[in-house]
Formats: sequence, C-alpha cells, structure tokens
Amino acid sequence: MRKNLIILLLLFLTLICGFGLNADAFETDVSTEEPPADTDSTDDTYADVTEPVSEYSGCDHDWSEWFIVSGPTKNNEGREMHICSLCGERETRPIKKLPDNDYKVQLDVENILQLPELPSGCEIVSLAIVLNYLGFEVDSVSLCDNYLEKCGFGEGDPFFTYIGDPKISGMGMGCYAPCIQNAARAFLDDAGDEKLRVKNISGEAFSVFESYIDKGVPVILWGTTNMDCDPTLFMTVYTDNGDVVWRSHSHCLVLIGYTANTYIFCDPLKEGITEYQKSDVRDSHELVYRQALVIYE
Repeated sequence: MRKNLIILLLLFLTLICGFGLNADAFETDVSTEEPPADTDSTDDTYADVTEPVSEYSGCDHDWSEWFIVSGPTKNNEGREMHICSLCGERETRPIKKLPDNDYKVQLDVENILQLPELPSGCEIVSLAIVLNYLGFEVDSVSLCDNYLEKCGFGEGDPFFTYIGDPKISGMGMGCYAPCIQNAARAFLDDAGDEKLRVKNISGEAFSVFESYIDKGVPVILWGTTNMDCDPTLFMTVYTDNGDVVWRSHSHCLVLIGYTANTYIFCDPLKEGITEYQKSDVRDSHELVYRQALVIYE
C-alpha cells in the first residue's frame, strides 16, 4: 500500500512538471521586432523633408502657389512666398540672382503722354507718372495748374521755377529737380500724406538709381530727347544765383528698369515703354547737371 502511494505521488509530480515545461506553447507569440522597410513603397511619409518645418504642427497645410515678394537682380537674391489658407502660416524661399549677362529688372509703371496738353511739360508729366504709380489718381494738367511754380523768360532760375509755359509748344523752357521736388511736396502735403519722402538725388551714380529700382522706387531722371548728346544745343540763362546752361533738347522721363546694356523708361514723348542704351543715357544725363528725384516711404 505504501509502495502504491509513492508511485502515485511520483506520477503526479511528473504530470505537473511536464505541464509547466510546455506552458509557453499556449501563449501568443508577439514579436517586438519592426518589419523591414518596404523599399518599393511609393508612400512618401518618411521622405526627406526639404521645406521648413511648420510651427503649426496640427495643421494639414493647404498651401497657395508660390508668388514673388521681391524679384531677383544681378546684385541681390529675390524672395518668394506661399501661404497656408487654413492657418495663415507663411514660408519663404530665395530666388537666385540674375546672371550678369542676361537679366531684366522692370517696375510695373504706366506711362502718361505729355501730348497734346503739355507739349513742353515733360517734368510735371513725369511727376504725374510716379504719383499715379504710388496710388494717387492725379492728372498732369491739374498738377501743372496747381503745383508747378512758373515764371516768364528771363525772370527765374530753372532749378527752382519752370521758365515759360508748358502748355504751348516752343514757349516752355523747363525746370530741374528742385522745382519738381517742391511741386511733389506741396501735392503730398495737400493730400495729407506724411509717410512719403521726396528726395533730390541729383549727382548720384547710376548704381544708386538701380538700387532704387531694386526696391520698387522709380526715378525721375533728366536727360535729353532721344538721349541725343549733341553738346552744341544749348542756351545760357542768367539768374541771381549765376549763369545756368540750359540744353534746348533737355527732357525729363521716368527710369523704371534696367538690363545688362539698357535703361528702361516711361518716356512722356513716346507710347508705351522705351529702352535706351546705358552709355547714351549716362552721357545725356551728364549734360543736364545729373538731375534726379525719387519719392519713397
């Protein structure tokens, strides 16, 4: 009897041990190893991120098309931007500089013709071109009537007063930058504008003029008709401040752009947009005391 009990006990222990040794077979096999990457997958979720990381991490951005904020020039990179229509986030990226031998910078300025109303009034018409570009709705005739200081022949200084009558062909001589500067300032004061500056930049280098164009600022510039550089076409004006040489073919126009070899203008004597060779513009500008004017914030 005692022997039978011992045998039953051994069998019981054997069954228990066997069950413990095989218990793992009843557990679920859960692997912690990640599956290999699918190299043929077209899912770009894990693609390299090349655009700036958004600070709006919870927004599924709906980006606008890229648009130019500032155009590239031969001296400076440009910049373009796109905006998310959902959260308003903005991203920018640079635009490469233009190559030295192939570039064009041009402002979107609309030309105004001086004919027929002001056959001798290119200076005040050039001012009207710039003021309209800046958002003022003004016509050149009203500018001439209300803001251009005038005097008769032999009575004034063309640096500060328009000599003659700009409305009559052959009866108007003209004026230089300080006179148009005063007219511009008077108009802006009457318009209640305190932000815009009117600056006489006569004598500055053309690289300075180009830098204004790069910033979106057109330049009122004095030269000669068709950039004709004939030095023999002149008369002498006697003023209280000394003798002034006045070129009979003097002309005022608005510089709005440039290329590698040309300057681009709104010329009040010509329809549309006109280009002149850089060398001709520089020589012409030199004949008329290198007069120039800008209006900017």
